[in-house]
Amino acid sequence: MSERQLDRARTRALANGLTNCHFERANVLSLAQPDGSVDAIVASRLFTVLAEREQALCEMYRVLRPGGRCLITEPRSALRASVPLMAMWLAASVTSLRNRQPVRYPEPITVTVLPFPAFQAATFAQPWVEVRCWRDARYQYAVCMKGTPTCDTADAQLGKATRFPSPGRSQ
Repeated sequence: MSERQLDRARTRALANGLTNCHFERANVLSLAQPDGSVDAIVASRLFTVLAEREQALCEMYRVLRPGGRCLITEPRSALRASVPLMAMWLAASVTSLRNRQPVRYPEPITVTVLPFPAFQAATFAQPWVEVRCWRDARYQYAVCMKGTPTCDTADAQLGKATRFPSPGRSQ
């Protein structure tokens, strides 16, 4: 996300009276927050551009407090996932030409869209105590909840999490 997008999110949150939100740009592979310090994480379109999905999920899990939740949203279509990246690459190229200096754009040129079973498998890579996965025509979603340390240890040893399908949604 750009600083402009973050500023817009902050402004919208304040305009709606949401004072308990914090928006930050960070490296998801190495988050600066201490263990168990975050209430909620929203990760959107992350898997399409990031090869190190398991490491990212591990970091998100690490910083969530017990009872914290992570919402993951990923597009189902490579074309729909590629359009925003192509637009950002085009904007970076135009900026580079206008400023007569190269602009290094960090996003990849291609995207990866996970089939739903692979998306589900990725979300279950951490010892969540509850995971809800579903999809609609355009996106696939997962809401994952971190349990208490005792519960996480027991569930990790058993290798399971409670899987809750979302009613009325395509599995």
